[in-house]
Amino acid sequence: MPVITAIRTGTHPGCGYDRIVFNIRGPVPGYDIRYVSKAAAGAAGTGSAVPGRWYLLITIHPAQGHSGSGASTIARLAAATGYPMLRGYAVTGDFDGVISVAVGLAKATAFRVGQLPDRLYVDVAG
Repeated sequence: MPVITAIRTGTHPGCGYDRIVFNIRGPVPGYDIRYVSKAAAGAAGTGSAVPGRWYLLITIHPAQGHSGSGASTIARLAAATGYPMLRGYAVTGDFDGVISVAVGLAKATAFRVGQLPDRLYVDVAG
């Protein structure tokens, strides 16, 4: 099963976008990305503290963010940023081969997804 080993963020003001990157050990898994009304955590859908006014829910599958012993393989499960569009993120679920990450944005905007051999990235327009 692919393992998420890190989540990184960056801003590219000269190019007009902010980026969130998922480093992956193993093949790049599938994903779903959509706008949601709140940053929900787990199956219960309880709110999660993610800065922003609009939220993208990134669901990566099959994948996990933990080792066989249950220890997290992702050092930063949540972070706030000072970027123009991408305000922060939080891992909201890691269960049954599905990782969910809520991404807080300043406003609803266009986004694009890309893949490289060992990572998945999402760019949000500024």
